[in-house]
Amino acid sequence: MALLLVIPFVLGACGEEKKTPPPGGPVTTAGPATTDAPGSRPASTQTPTPSDGPKPGGRAADAPPAPPSPSPAPGPAPEPTPGPAPTPDAPATAEPAKPEPIDLEQACDPAADDAPALTLGKLQLTSGLEDKKPVDELKELRSGQKLYAYLEVGSKVDDRCVAVRFRFGDRERATLKLNIGRSPRWRTWAHVTAGKRDVGKTAEVTVYDDQGHELLKKTLPVVAAEK
Repeated sequence: MALLLVIPFVLGACGEEKKTPPPGGPVTTAGPATTDAPGSRPASTQTPTPSDGPKPGGRAADAPPAPPSPSPAPGPAPEPTPGPAPTPDAPATAEPAKPEPIDLEQACDPAADDAPALTLGKLQLTSGLEDKKPVDELKELRSGQKLYAYLEVGSKVDDRCVAVRFRFGDRERATLKLNIGRSPRWRTWAHVTAGKRDVGKTAEVTVYDDQGHELLKKTLPVVAAEK
């Protein structure tokens, strides 16, 4: 009886079924990573994008930034080229310049703008007067000689005046006030004397009315007196 029990046990052990490996070798479910053959490149699980590598003409993403290039020192600014100075616009209308006498006490009191205009009928430069008339008409003035400015002025109203300015060279000698009454030919005069320092200069006589208008101007050369 004991012999019968041992035989089935031995048969069961000997009859264990062997598994047939699949074609191509055994299947491994886990194990160490395999080493690629020399010269092969490991497969990557991440698809490279254009941003992962260096851009043409640029630098790699993980490379340190290049130091900034030094800026050139600024040089002196160029000096502007001066252009022609702008020409001021001329006034549309030029008013006559008013006289500026040296002695204000001898200047004419200004007349009203609407006062009738004075008329200068005559201005004669003479060396003297006789019976309120000029004795000659000077062509030149000698040192030591008197210079008279003889005037005939017309006025339609009373209490007017004119100013006579005497100038030698670029210096003013005197500005004298002459009162004018109502008359178509009011006669009056003023005079100065030429000196030695006036030789070689030009004597200038200018008449202004009491509204600031220049009525007339005459000039004479000053020469040395005869010996």
